[in-house]
Amino acid sequence: MIGGRDNALLQKMTKNVEGVGNAGVRSAIKELGDDAAEHLGASAGFLAFQLIMTGQATTPQEVFSVLYRSCSDTGPTHIVDNQRKSREDLPEPPPQ
Repeated sequence: MIGGRDNALLQKMTKNVEGVGNAGVRSAIKELGDDAAEHLGASAGFLAFQLIMTGQATTPQEVFSVLYRSCSDTGPTHIVDNQRKSREDLPEPPPQ
């Protein structure tokens, strides 16, 4: 999911994210494009995974704090754009 290779899992996560939170946040995410929640979720998941695996965060509150600060500093538009570009650069997975 984090690498963007499990489309079904990403779509399920996107639907869950879209159903939570206040209307202002959902509207702002929707303005970034239909795939924005998916890209923000992938980016957040990757950063959270890194924080936990490297011991930089040990509690959910620490993870949330870093994610919130990173999103505020970088900006959701920039995060979504970066995720879109990195998705374009991924090689196609081999057929199964």
